[in-house]
Amino acid sequence: MFIVEFVGGPYDGHQQSCLMSPSQLPSDVIWFVCEDGLRLVGGGVHQKRGAFTSVALYGIDWETGTARYRFADAISVKGYEAKRTF
Repeated sequence: MFIVEFVGGPYDGHQQSCLMSPSQLPSDVIWFVCEDGLRLVGGGVHQKRGAFTSVALYGIDWETGTARYRFADAISVKGYEAKRTF
């Protein structure tokens, strides 16, 4: 297990433990942003409130020699729903 850090954006400084090897990390990840999610990442207590407000997009960055996810963009939840193609 190792730790990957998020740099920039709403989850700046968050460190996430990963069970996979660094070479298995996805190149891009999305995180839904809501008041409760930000509280939890900040070490707060889960309060199960607040609607999703936006989607944070992060891309993998190997510049430092270790895996980090760097903030790339954010879009509204409605904008994300309009762009989804399943």
